[in-house]
Amino acid sequence: MNFNLGQILFVAILVFLVVYIFLLRTAHSDRVVYLACALVGILLVLAPDLSSDIAHTLGIGRGVDLIIYVFILAGLFYSVTITSELKRLQRQMTTLVRQLALDNPRQGTVPTVENAEQQAGTAPGIGDSAALDAGRGHQA
Repeated sequence: MNFNLGQILFVAILVFLVVYIFLLRTAHSDRVVYLACALVGILLVLAPDLSSDIAHTLGIGRGVDLIIYVFILAGLFYSVTITSELKRLQRQMTTLVRQLALDNPRQGTVPTVENAEQQAGTAPGIGDSAALDAGRGHQA
């Protein structure tokens, strides 16, 4: 099996991406990667033939193929960044909800249909068992 320079380079970049994600990733380094992606994008817009030249040097057929490969790598990096941010926000929200629950305990209330109806202001009147049974799905 013969590998060209482009295949070897992109496999190495994918391996580095995995190592970066699990061991080296910080908010500062993420910004540096985003800045590098933006600079490469600007360079390829200003010099479109450059992508073809680099692609041929790496043994990739067309410059468009090179751009697609780079876009896939950037998309993987972006999805990892977004997933990480979502998980961080979920942990933060869980911490906040737990703290709110500890700061504002409701003592003496057990979650029942009656308690929920009373809190919502829709509790049936005293002796109105037909309305209460209808709320529970019973037939009178």
